[in-house]
Amino acid sequence: MKSAVNSSRGTAPIDTIIVHHAGCNVGIVLSTFPSQKRPHSMIDTDGQIVKLCRDLRSAAHAGKSRWKGVIGMNPSSIGIEILNTTGVYPEAQYLALLGLLDRLTSNFSSVESWNIIGSQRHWNK
Repeated sequence: MKSAVNSSRGTAPIDTIIVHHAGCNVGIVLSTFPSQKRPHSMIDTDGQIVKLCRDLRSAAHAGKSRWKGVIGMNPSSIGIEILNTTGVYPEAQYLALLGLLDRLTSNFSSVESWNIIGSQRHWNK
C-alpha cells in the first residue's frame, strides 16, 4: 500500500522512531489510510507488517508533536502504527515490532534507544 501524502525530509536526519497505538482494527485503518493517518508502517495483531511510506520520505504520522525541544516530528522520525482494539498485544505483534525496530535502528544509526518513543491515538470505530 502507498500513502498518498508524503514528502521529502529535506536535510532533517532520521533520529526518532514513534510507535503509535491505534485502538482499532485493520478495517478501519485501511478505510482511512491514506487520507488521515500516514505512518511508515503498521503492524496487525497477527504480526503482519504493512509498509505505507518509504522510510527515507517524511510521513504525516506525528501531527502536532513535540519532543526534546523539536516541534513537528514528522521530518525527523519514522512512524509505526500498532493495531489492537483491546487487551494484551499478541506475541506475533511484539516480535514483528521488535524485528522492525532492529532493522530500523540498524539502517539509521542516528536513532538512539531513548529516541524510540510511543503515543496513543483513538480513531472513530
